[in-house]
Order: sequence, then C-alpha cells, then structure tokens
Amino acid sequence: MFITNEMDAGQMLAEHLKGRRVSPEATAAFVNLRHDRDLCPHISDQVNTMLAVYRAYGQEVHDMQSFRDDGVDVLLTYEDKDGNERKVGIQIKSDDEFRQWEAKKLPLLQILKGQIATAFANARVDDFYVLLCVDAIRHRSRIRTVCSELKNFPRCHIIEPIDALGFYQMQPMSLWSRTVRLLCNRDAVLRAATDECDGRAPDVAFFTITLMEQAFGGSLRVDDSRLFDIWNEWEEFAGEEAGEPDRLSEILGELLGDVLGGEVGQDYSIQIDGLPKALCALYFDLKVRSEAFDGPGSDIIGLVQLADRLANDIG
Repeated sequence: MFITNEMDAGQMLAEHLKGRRVSPEATAAFVNLRHDRDLCPHISDQVNTMLAVYRAYGQEVHDMQSFRDDGVDVLLTYEDKDGNERKVGIQIKSDDEFRQWEAKKLPLLQILKGQIATAFANARVDDFYVLLCVDAIRHRSRIRTVCSELKNFPRCHIIEPIDALGFYQMQPMSLWSRTVRLLCNRDAVLRAATDECDGRAPDVAFFTITLMEQAFGGSLRVDDSRLFDIWNEWEEFAGEEAGEPDRLSEILGELLGDVLGGEVGQDYSIQIDGLPKALCALYFDLKVRSEAFDGPGSDIIGLVQLADRLANDIG
C-alpha cells in the first residue's frame, strides 16, 4: 500500500483524539487511573502506536518523548508536509487531581495555566492538548470551568473526557488500522480488498481472512475441528451478532469450490488460487510492514472495517 493522504503526525493525533466518543457514564473508568502509573504511560503507548504506522511506511520524521517537564507530559516532534519541524505537547489531568481541586487542596487552574505558558515558552510547542481524564458526570461543572478559562489561549485544545477515554481505550490494533486507513484511504489495494470483503457476508469474510492467514502460514488442511475453532473465533469477535452455530454449514457451502476444495464429510484443502487477490496482496504488504499484534489476519480485519460493517448491518 501507499500513502495517499498526506496527513502529518499532528493532524493525525488531532483526528484520533476526537475520533471515538464514549458516553459520559463510561468516563467513570478514569476514577481509579493514576497520572504517573496509568495515564501517562498508556497515552505515550497510544501515540507510539500511531507513529509506528508512519515508520512502517518509510516516514522516519517523528519522535515522541514522555517526561514531566516544561509543562508537558508527552512531547511529539514531527515534520509537516513542507519539512518544517513542529511540536505538540500533551498535558494530562487525572480524576485524582480534579478531586483535590474539588476539595480545595490543589489550585488546578492556576497550575494548568502555568503549564501552558511554560510549554509554549520553554518547550516551544506549536500546539498544546489538555486531556481531561476524569469522570465527566462528577466533574461536569469543573470541566466547564476549565473550558471557559482556557478558551482564549491560542493553539490550546481541551480534550474532554468523552473523547479522551475513547482514545485511551482504543485497542492497539484498532488504532493502528485506523491510522493506516486515514493515511492510505485511496490506495488501490486497500480499496480492492475492502470491496472483496464487502462482497461477502461478514462471517464469510472473517472465515476467508482466517483461512488465508492459515494457508500462508504453511497449512492448507482444514478439518471439521478447525472449522469449529474458526467459528469460536468468530463468536468471540462478533459477540451476540455471530448468529447460531448452524450458520456454519451455510458458511462452508459458500467457501467450497472457491476458498476450500473437497467434499462435505471429508477433510478440506485451502485453494490458494481461489483466495481473493487483493486480500492476498494486503496480507503480504502487512507481513512486511507490521510487527504488531496478532498477525496480518487481525490487521486485515481492522483495515477492511469488518467490525464496523457488522455493526452497520445489524443496525
């Protein structure tokens, strides 16, 4: 695949930080997460996962540092499309800090304003993000106060809890896949592979991708036990929308003569020449570029947006 959308790392981070909202009730998950122990390390990992995509596609122009100095918890340095160095600072505020503010034990607003000023003056950031990793319901009024007090600070962006938790909880594979899709959204191989999956029922597409990964891993034999194993994987992936187990016989019927060769009641063999060509091309592209997660098959499932399509089909 090739990059077809020249989003720089700063633009990509902005897209992810407001890309997956959760409910205000869900933000109670922040209550037991601590700034140094949980929030800073994980946000750093999320940014690194995003940057790994740029590295995989040959753009070694990004750097990420995690430290507590100059008003910044995480500092991202990158080049924009014109070759200019830019810096993004991230400051994280925890629920514990908000509760101390609530109890009048911490002058959080004054501290935050000082951190913003220091980040622009000393770290020389171009943009500054404040991630409010707090319970959105309990701290509703304090969140409004922060947004109001900081609204006139130029290039300072407040990420509210419903957006911050969406970014925090995004699985690495989902984050990696979404970054690839945004960068390579017009790539011919990716679009063709997506079309190949869209032409199949979601469960058939899942089986096809799983069997393709098995075949390229060196095993062509498929027996009934293996089919039931894949069905169990499908149930884990699709949850309540997986369907009834007797659907497996219908899936097998759609795979026979194409992806699978053989007769019912006997062992089957994966037919390499029957595998979708664009999916195969995507598999080997990922095999070369991606070092992460559970293998190219899992990456492909994310890239062709199978989970999103399943949700849309049900909706």
